[in-house]
Amino acid sequence: MTIIPKNGERGYPQLRITAHGYECGPRWIGWQETDPPDPQEVEACRAFLQLCERTKTGRVGSYWLKHVIEQAVNNYVSNGACLQACRDLGIPAPQIFRSPYGPGGPNGRVAVSLRSIRRIAKGLGL
Repeated sequence: MTIIPKNGERGYPQLRITAHGYECGPRWIGWQETDPPDPQEVEACRAFLQLCERTKTGRVGSYWLKHVIEQAVNNYVSNGACLQACRDLGIPAPQIFRSPYGPGGPNGRVAVSLRSIRRIAKGLGL
């Protein structure tokens, strides 16, 4: 049985975050960006995530959440900006190890309440 470590836990290093998302395994080489997330995008994500209720485990995908944040701020934000904002705020967002594109994809499961996201979106008229 293979045990896959959670991002940054039990002595394992935290994964590097690029504008695209988590740095991925060899299958993703040539497709992913290496630039860090834009600080203005990270700040927009941070402002939104501060309004969300936290959960103990990852509930929503970072890529879906980035689209909600884009609608809320009416501007583009990258997947990596969403993940970096989670890291800055101490919100768990472990990498999703099983994705349609193979193990070790760029997305994470963000530990925020879906109900709180819907409440915020409704309050903003989205």
